[in-house]
Amino acid sequence: MFHVEREGCMTIIAAKKYHDRIEIASDGRSMSNQLIIEDEVEKITEKIGAYNDILIGASGHAEICEFFKYFCLGQQFDVGSLSIAIYFDFLAEFHRHMGVSYNDENVYLETIFIQKTNGIIFKSEGCFCHEVSDFCAIGRGEEIALGALNMNATPKEAVKIVCKYISTCGGKIQNYKIPVTNPRDAAGIHQYNKE
Repeated sequence: MFHVEREGCMTIIAAKKYHDRIEIASDGRSMSNQLIIEDEVEKITEKIGAYNDILIGASGHAEICEFFKYFCLGQQFDVGSLSIAIYFDFLAEFHRHMGVSYNDENVYLETIFIQKTNGIIFKSEGCFCHEVSDFCAIGRGEEIALGALNMNATPKEAVKIVCKYISTCGGKIQNYKIPVTNPRDAAGIHQYNKE
C-alpha cells in the first residue's frame, strides 16, 4: 500500500455509516507549523466541503487540500453511476492537473468522499482508494480514531479522543449527520440493519 509520512497533516476527520445516516466529524484547530492559530475554525467549508450530493473531507498539506477543494468545485459527478473507478479517475485527474504523480513526496492528500443519497463512502490515500463498508478516518491520529470507531464510538467521540492525545488536533469539534435515503453496503446490496 502507498504510504507517505503525515508530516504536513494536522487534522483528524472521521466518518461512520449507520443504517439510516452517515456521521462525519472533524476537529477545529488551525495551525501554522507548531503554532496554534485558531481553535474554532468552521471546517465544514475548510476540511469538509459540500458539492451537491457529495461531501469531501481532505487531509494533508494545507496548500494541497485547498487546491483540491477548488478543483472539486469545478467537477460534476454523475451520482447515479458513481463507482470506485470513477472516483479513482477523479483523483488521477486532480494529480494530472497539478502536474504531480501519486508518489511525489511533496504532495500528501487523503480524502473521504461521501455520496449522501446512497450512503457511499470512498477513502483514498495517494493512489490507494477503496469503498468503506462501515467507518474510516484520515489525518493525524487516524489509528486512534479507527480504534475508537471500532469500539462503537461515534465519529464525534473518536475525534474527541484523538484531540486528547494529538497536539495538532483540537479545538471545537464539528459533527454532521447526513440522512441516507437509499442506503447500500459496499457490495451494492441494500441494507436494513438494526442498531
